[in-house]
Amino acid sequence: MAYNQSRNAVLNKEERLGTRYLRFLRCVSYHLRENECFQAKLHSLDSGFKTEPNPELASKKLTLALEKLESKRDYFNASKVGYNLQLANSHGVSFGGGQYDRLYKIFDWHILLKVQKVEEKNKAITRKDVERKFIKEYNEIAPILESLKSRTSDLVSKKLKFINNDLAFEPQVRIKSWESTVDKFVRLNSRFEQLTELQDLVGIRIVTTLEKDLLVVEKVIGKSFTVIKEYRPDYIANKNSNAKHIIVKLKNTDSKDIVIAEVQIMTLSQFLFTKVSHKLHYKNVTKKKKKVGLNRLSALLDVVDSEVERCFDGN
Repeated sequence: MAYNQSRNAVLNKEERLGTRYLRFLRCVSYHLRENECFQAKLHSLDSGFKTEPNPELASKKLTLALEKLESKRDYFNASKVGYNLQLANSHGVSFGGGQYDRLYKIFDWHILLKVQKVEEKNKAITRKDVERKFIKEYNEIAPILESLKSRTSDLVSKKLKFINNDLAFEPQVRIKSWESTVDKFVRLNSRFEQLTELQDLVGIRIVTTLEKDLLVVEKVIGKSFTVIKEYRPDYIANKNSNAKHIIVKLKNTDSKDIVIAEVQIMTLSQFLFTKVSHKLHYKNVTKKKKKVGLNRLSALLDVVDSEVERCFDGN
């Protein structure tokens, strides 16, 4: 029963990719044979879904990986072992004399399978770590971000001018402050190599009065920017909502720098929910109480959206 639930979650295209991947890991664990290494199994099944930027292709690759898993064929590739041995040896590892000692680097983790560690497990990142690594880059990129903010704000306002009366308020464009950047790196325990890997150094928020106008906004964003991916954020409980986060590229025509930005499109009631949720995050309220309160608020605000739509449809 537990396996079937995980399997169905992997195949459910309505579910978030992150959740589907976690369920896939459970499926892999279920199929492990005695003395078989989990990381080696996962490595042999990986079809590129973890690094695929296109959500639809990532979904197909994840489904393909599940099919490979359930075929029960052995996808172990000796040539890959040789390559990984070479990588691990470059980190000062010595191996036994077996033909294919399964002791090699998997993905970005320096791990010896069956299971001997090459390095200490990743330690939690501190604020000092982030400052030491990124403060110089942030100061260098700050003027570029300011320029992109101004140009993006003008572009979005111009493109959405024809539906200004249907927006709850003017589109907001903000730059992620250094403090917020540090907080995010620490919270995610991130091992990013470059600051520009963050997808919300520049944030754009567009809030509509009506749910149906989100589709119009989405089309405008798609025509105005190069879209990398889009997804429904966690705070939207209604699976049928058109609220989305759209990740786009911003290009500086002068310096040709490219920065990834996050465009949030939502209704006024959903905006209220995000503000309350953000405030609660920093309040001393129990996790259970927060969850119950936010679930109730989300349900009430869904009703608000429906009633607002009905009022306008009636006219």
